[in-house]
Amino acid sequence: MSTEATSEPVVLDDPRPRRWSLVEYYKLGDAGYFRDQHVELIDGEILQMCPMGSQHATACVIVMYMLFPLVGSGNHLRIQLPMRIRGDEPEPDVAIVSGSPQTYTTGHPTTALLIVEISDTSLRFDLTKKRDLYASAGVVEYWVLDVDANRLTVFRDVDLIAATYRTTRTYAPSESLSPLFAPPASILVADLLP
Repeated sequence: MSTEATSEPVVLDDPRPRRWSLVEYYKLGDAGYFRDQHVELIDGEILQMCPMGSQHATACVIVMYMLFPLVGSGNHLRIQLPMRIRGDEPEPDVAIVSGSPQTYTTGHPTTALLIVEISDTSLRFDLTKKRDLYASAGVVEYWVLDVDANRLTVFRDVDLIAATYRTTRTYAPSESLSPLFAPPASILVADLLP
């Protein structure tokens, strides 16, 4: 009687993206892999961001000019600078963070009082993936300025456990709102649009 060994086929998992650590991300950057590219590390993936068009750039400057007078002492405004969130490194268009610029000489901010993303090519990503990332970091308030549809979506009332926001409201150009970090102020949405 002969016994033949039958071998079962090896079942492999489906292919999955390779996740990058911050250390690896910085090593690639130091080696010149991202030269002349705008990339962000989100969920361990290196994402190449679209080039910034003039409408996006103009909106960035407008938002900066509208928010800067409201910042006050003890906080400061950052434009397209990295944040360190759960091993990721997004670069929000505008962020209001606590402390002085010198507070972050040894590490990027890990949360913010307000983050504003300008959306012309990345709206779905900003309204979902970035929203969840910023909520997980306890960002108090998150705005997505949709320059194509001329509207502002505001996320508030962060739920750290669920890593989401409990309150979402979309504002038309004719409406005004007050940022949570500067409640007496009132900003007309039309004034934020290019």
